[in-house]
Amino acid sequence: MRSSVMQQQARGAERRGGNIRLGRVNNTCSLKGSQRRQHSHLATGHASKTLQSVFFAPARGVSHRGTGLSVMSQTLAVREMEASAAGGADESVTVQSVDAPRLKSAPVLPPSEVEMEIKGVTAKVVTRSDTSAVVYTFDNQNETTAQTEDLHVAGSCAEAQRGDGVEDEDNLVACDLIFVEGDAEALSGYDEPMDLAQYNQELHKLASSSNLDGALSLFNKLRASGVKPNVTTFNHLFRACKKGLRVELSLLESIFRCMELQGLKPNATTYHELLSCYGRGGAHRHAERLFARMKETGFAPDVRMYASLVTAYGRARRPQQALKVFAAMKRAGVAPDVTLFNAVMKAAARSKKWAGAVRLYEELETSRQLQPDYVSFNTAIQAYGHLGQWQSALAIYQDMKSQLIRPTEITYNNLIISCGRGGQWQISAGLFGQMQRAGIKPSVVTYNSLITAYAHSGQLGKCLPVLRKMQDGGRCEPNTVTFNALLTALSQDRRDPDTPRPEAFAEVIEVWQRLMRASCAPNGLTYDSFVGACEAAGQPWENVAATLEGMLEEWTEADQGTRGREILCNLLLCVYDRGRLCPEAHALYAHMEAQGYAPALVTYNALLGICEFERKWERALQILEDMKASGCEPDGITYNAIISTFEECGQWERATDWLEVAQAKGLFKCVDPKGAELDLHHVRSAGTAQTILRWHLRTLRTRGLVDRKRLPAELKVITGWGKHSAVTGHSPVKERVVQLLATIKSPFRIPEGNLGCLVASGESVQQWLVKDEILSLLRFLSGNGAAWRRNFSPKSRQ
Repeated sequence: MRSSVMQQQARGAERRGGNIRLGRVNNTCSLKGSQRRQHSHLATGHASKTLQSVFFAPARGVSHRGTGLSVMSQTLAVREMEASAAGGADESVTVQSVDAPRLKSAPVLPPSEVEMEIKGVTAKVVTRSDTSAVVYTFDNQNETTAQTEDLHVAGSCAEAQRGDGVEDEDNLVACDLIFVEGDAEALSGYDEPMDLAQYNQELHKLASSSNLDGALSLFNKLRASGVKPNVTTFNHLFRACKKGLRVELSLLESIFRCMELQGLKPNATTYHELLSCYGRGGAHRHAERLFARMKETGFAPDVRMYASLVTAYGRARRPQQALKVFAAMKRAGVAPDVTLFNAVMKAAARSKKWAGAVRLYEELETSRQLQPDYVSFNTAIQAYGHLGQWQSALAIYQDMKSQLIRPTEITYNNLIISCGRGGQWQISAGLFGQMQRAGIKPSVVTYNSLITAYAHSGQLGKCLPVLRKMQDGGRCEPNTVTFNALLTALSQDRRDPDTPRPEAFAEVIEVWQRLMRASCAPNGLTYDSFVGACEAAGQPWENVAATLEGMLEEWTEADQGTRGREILCNLLLCVYDRGRLCPEAHALYAHMEAQGYAPALVTYNALLGICEFERKWERALQILEDMKASGCEPDGITYNAIISTFEECGQWERATDWLEVAQAKGLFKCVDPKGAELDLHHVRSAGTAQTILRWHLRTLRTRGLVDRKRLPAELKVITGWGKHSAVTGHSPVKERVVQLLATIKSPFRIPEGNLGCLVASGESVQQWLVKDEILSLLRFLSGNGAAWRRNFSPKSRQ
């Protein structure tokens, strides 16, 4: 069954087309001699699928020893490897993992060739001292599907080891495999032998056409034919990766290591293509390392390389680092171009640093050497819109036309929203018409922008007709963002929330029914906005629940199958949670479990909301365990509910502990860098707001009394005054904060002219903290054990 890599390549190319999948190696594979190991993770598929070959490149931190290779570590874990037949998508070969025992010693082995046979599957392993590469070749010869239990390895297999290991960030694997399948379609026309120049020419064409699968397949054929690649070959591969739909960091690392194993050194083009890939993927740490390595090896970065590094920072939402690179480039004497300005502007925009984006645009506009392009104009229009300067956004639009730069769909989308934010819905509607007359067909993003513009302008009655035109007129298919924008707009219509408005509630139900017919998958915002819209319509929760229960009874699997019933059940559970209909919520969840519906994040969040209302913190902990077991990742709503539950149950320390867990995940970062301002404006529940306030006061006490640092001159707690509450002017968060600060006799007071905050001087807070420290000690000595904890709870003063 032994056959050459070349023969198997040809055989696979004739048999079927296929997809390329990326596999991974954790630690390093090590197989020695003749070993048997019971194993149930290697499954093989039909004979019409042939996994062609795998090029293995050792991880960073592996050193060669002598002329052979050093055996190291124990596990080859392949994430997924799938080859799809041209005639049948259901047939596949999947390898999940291959385990091998740990070796106590690491002997040096000479170059060798090994053949493994696993129930009709041949695995050929070759170690080469000249390239330090290992090639795996699999060929399925039978027509049956087998579950392998016995892995027999004859001979020796070794892998490379290097010293000076560097721990890879972003959980990248220690070693990578490039799985390259013979693709009949991709390799058609490449039957004749080719030299290196011809291979590079064809790779260039494939990369230019964004055909990553074809480029990797052709590279596989090149290696199998014995032609040695050069730097240009690998540069074309990097370019193909850059133009692909998705940047695979593992694949880039593998290709780069493979190039190094060939003894090839990267040139300026290599660094440019790789940095571009990292920039598109937002892999700022990888871009940083590569940029530093490039400078160490003597390459002077040009403006394109700086632009790629800035783009990486921008996509990672690190605008400060992007600006530092921009400044460093100027100091290095490299003149910026329009592409770099665009990259820095977009970095600021992605992080919502709109004023910074505008300043950069103004610097570009006043430059004598540079001229803004359509990307510059579009970013500036977006920034001005977010700053409320719709007139400036329109002025840029006029500048574009005067400079004969044709506005794009993105231009119109940004303009429509910008004018809508300024209350200029007539101009937004006019721009929508201009866009169509210019021959640009509105996309779903354009329609979403128009709905948002109407909502910002208070023209809520014009939002739903846009959706009707999209669906009934067949103009465009709405997406989840469309329905979120509509439901959010309807939730803002709080003209008289105490008076039921049946017509408004009917519109909310219509939007949800259209969502179900469109087969859009609702997310957390969709459910939350629906509940908010029902609340704005003044509809009693019992009536809302009855309407949804009726929809659920009428729902048939022919409408949208079981998935539709699951969505309705989750929506009904959210309504039960908001309406505090606890018995109904428990009964519905029991029904969902009986039907075998898999709980979603929204399911668990609604159940936690019920626990918060019922003050059952033990049950809340059980739900969190169920979430963890199901693989659901908690979000801000989850943490808000669990923190509030503990707080309302008097579990002060548990509430604080969970707050710190949430803060470690980037949530509830409510304090400014100077520690002078605590912003509780967007906290959902009064209980969580109280936990955050207590935590903040403890932080101030540590700063002022333990660390002996001066507090800011003025301290502020922002609560809002209830502008966006169900009842305007009624803010549960504000009421709870005022009550707690009064109970613990703090110096914070509501200032005149600003009902949405409480303020106190740093000096008065410092004096209060000293006094409270003494009183806490006295209360502790009087028998109040909780007082010594100084957690600023409502009962700590008793």
